[in-house]
Amino acid sequence: MIPRWGREYSTRDALKALRTGWLNGPASGTPWGELWPEADVFPVRSGREGLCLILQALRMPRGARVGVPLFCCRFLFEAVIAAGHHPIFLDINLENYLLDLESLHRHRRSLAAVVAVHPFGYPEDLDAVRQCLGPGPAVIEDFAAGLLSEYHGRPLGSIAPLAFGSFGIHKPATPGGGGLVVVNDRARSAAVQELWRGLPEPSRWNQALHVARCWTRSQAYRPSVYSFMMATPWARRRDSAGGDPAEDAKRAATGRWRVERMRDVDAALLPQRLSREREAARWRCALAAIVRERGATSEAFIPADPVWGSWNYAMLPVRFPNRQERDQVRARLRACGVDSHKMWEDCPTAARHFGYNQGCPNAEQAAATVCTLPLHAQLTRADAECIGDALGKCTDSKSRNACKNESHVPAR
Repeated sequence: MIPRWGREYSTRDALKALRTGWLNGPASGTPWGELWPEADVFPVRSGREGLCLILQALRMPRGARVGVPLFCCRFLFEAVIAAGHHPIFLDINLENYLLDLESLHRHRRSLAAVVAVHPFGYPEDLDAVRQCLGPGPAVIEDFAAGLLSEYHGRPLGSIAPLAFGSFGIHKPATPGGGGLVVVNDRARSAAVQELWRGLPEPSRWNQALHVARCWTRSQAYRPSVYSFMMATPWARRRDSAGGDPAEDAKRAATGRWRVERMRDVDAALLPQRLSREREAARWRCALAAIVRERGATSEAFIPADPVWGSWNYAMLPVRFPNRQERDQVRARLRACGVDSHKMWEDCPTAARHFGYNQGCPNAEQAAATVCTLPLHAQLTRADAECIGDALGKCTDSKSRNACKNESHVPAR
């Protein structure tokens, strides 16, 4: 079985994190200086906490309306509530899952800020967003999946005045956790810095437990272990979203939520991760080209590369005509030895606990019809060929029966 994600944390990583980060404390230097040399950067515990910090630093009136795409990580909704504001859900377009400009234009006069997500690492057209909004609302970049993607030759996270990213699980260059607030407008740095200086640091017990969880979770993505686990009840539960969105909304609204600095154990691994990410992104692009070529069918839609930038292929989304077709293809892919992931499927349901009441039909359709294929740096060219071949056979009506009796997983 080809796992949907790569194995991101080794025993050596765990030992280095404990030895360098847990025992020695904060590391010196700024490994992100090459990406954002002219920005002020503040490390935090997660991307969602970075968004909360930014919204607090903007000092908007309590209850301000913050635009967020419905089709995105639902923890962004929680961060908006935790900052004391209201999320306003925006629709997307189905060609690339970026913000739908008509939906944005409809809400522009009531918005105090907009979170521009780069979904799957695909760069949002930030000039079009700014032009649509006019000079009023603040634009905040979410480059959680967009590390080393570019917009008009500039790295994501360096375009909007304020940006945040995540190094959490399954993100590019992940050391296991952590996030960044990137301030490109020096006039706003003082407000962010004032809040950041008052942030608590995660406890040593929390950091040790975090390392143990990262290492344990990573073991599940060894191909042999993963194949075994797919035959257990875990396989049926792995698509369920973590946590209860109703409880998350209540926790954020009642203040049982706090922002902390980045864990030292994550910071210890980050320089090495960042140095390897450029090569990893190039390899993912090469693998994606193979999957596109061998798996192209009319039933499986993969976005075209953007004309305004470059895509790091942090994830490879595939959209199908309807929910039933997507779920059937995913079952056929599993029979062919390829696992997939229903990305953000729970967003419309979760958003209702944060005030959503319809109005985003494209986002709801994407949540019901999109899945992501394996596309991580640990895959080989043969793996990519197998994924593409399996996708082609599982979506081509003339070849679907071939998936039932034939495994495409290469020998390892």
